[in-house]
Amino acid sequence: KEYTAGREIKEIYRLMSDNNYTASLEKIRSLINSPDNSKNLPELMFIEGKCNEKLGNKKEAMKIYKEVAKKFPGTNFAAEVLYMEGLDHEKSGNFSEAAKNYSYIIDNYVYEKLWFFEDLALRLKTCETILAEEEMLFTMRGENNQALSHQENLKKISAIIEIFFSEKKEDIAIKEAELFIEKKEFQKSLEIAENLIKHKDKNIKIRGIVIKGKSLYGQGKFPEAAEEFKKIISDYPSADENQKNNA
Repeated sequence: KEYTAGREIKEIYRLMSDNNYTASLEKIRSLINSPDNSKNLPELMFIEGKCNEKLGNKKEAMKIYKEVAKKFPGTNFAAEVLYMEGLDHEKSGNFSEAAKNYSYIIDNYVYEKLWFFEDLALRLKTCETILAEEEMLFTMRGENNQALSHQENLKKISAIIEIFFSEKKEDIAIKEAELFIEKKEFQKSLEIAENLIKHKDKNIKIRGIVIKGKSLYGQGKFPEAAEEFKKIISDYPSADENQKNNA
C-alpha cells in the first residue's frame, strides 16, 4: 500500500510538471481521502495547496498551507509554509516579520536538510542587516533590547552561513548583493560589488561590475551605471554573451 501511494505521488508530480494541475488535484484528493495514506498527508496537503495556487485559487491555497503548518509542525512541509510566509512579508516590506519566520525555522527545524536553506539563510541575514541599521533609532527611543536582538540574530546567522557555505564565499556574496538590490538597498549591494571587483578571478570581477552597475542604476546614477556596463563590453572580451548582452 505504501509503495502504491509513493508511485501515485510521483505521478502527481509528473502531472504538475506538465502544468496539469486539475488532474493533479483529483488524484491528490482521492489519496487524501484514503485511510492508508496518513503518513503522506503532510506532503499531499502541501501539494494540494500548490495546485490550488497555480490554478489561481489563492484563498484556498493559503487555507491549506495554514492547515499544514498547524497540523504537521516539525515537518519539512510546515517549514516551507513558514518560509513562503516569510517571502510574502519581505515582498510587503515587513522585514521584521520575515526575520521572525526565518529565525523560527533556524531555531526549530533541522535547517541544513531543507532544500531552501541557502536562500533562507541569506534572506535572514539581509533582513537582519537592514533591521540592525535601525539600532541607532531604537537606542534613541530607549529600546535597547530590540537593538541587541537584531545584533545577536545577525551574528548568529552570519556564523551559520560561514560554517555551511565557507567554500562558496563569492557566490554567497553575489546572491546577497542581488537580494539587497531586490530590497532596493542599493548602497549595501554597492559595497559588496566593490569587494567583488577587487577579486583576482575575472568572472567574479565581472559579476561585481554588473552588480555595481545595477546598484548605481537603482540609485538613479545613470551615467555612472552606463560606464560600468561599458567596461564589461570593452575591457573584458572573456565575458560570456549573456553578460555582454545584459550590459
